[in-house]
Amino acid sequence: MPETENTKRENAKKEKQLPYKYPDNFSFKEMIKTSQKLSNVPSTWTEICNIMETASKLQQIRDVFGQPIKVNSGYRTLEVNKAVGGAKASAHMRGLAADITARKKSDNRRLLTVINELADDLKFDQVIIYIRGTGTIQWIHIGWREENPRGMLAYKSV
Repeated sequence: MPETENTKRENAKKEKQLPYKYPDNFSFKEMIKTSQKLSNVPSTWTEICNIMETASKLQQIRDVFGQPIKVNSGYRTLEVNKAVGGAKASAHMRGLAADITARKKSDNRRLLTVINELADDLKFDQVIIYIRGTGTIQWIHIGWREENPRGMLAYKSV
């Protein structure tokens, strides 16, 4: 259905109320995609704003990294989080986390270095590095929280 002039004006008004300019290299669709056959649409304005804030922080990382970053998992509904075996209190469910990887797995160590260099600006709650037996970083989880970020770094074998 085509947008009417009134709808365009209303949408433009709402867009001006958004707390962030949406980043150039991360789409909203990318931040909510899932491989599960379940709906994964945020249900609150807070979740939408959190998704946008997370995408903006990922853009900061990408700008320094200088290469595309793939979002494997961003926002998750409770149902999607359960289906993928996510933590019960996962920041993904609030739109405050993303599992990311460089285009080539061999570049993930450099991606981690960039995240570390930006730690003071990013104020992350946790970074979890998922490593396969040979030491290859498979993906990096980066999460934020509303208050008192821990700046935690952890490694997990997959």
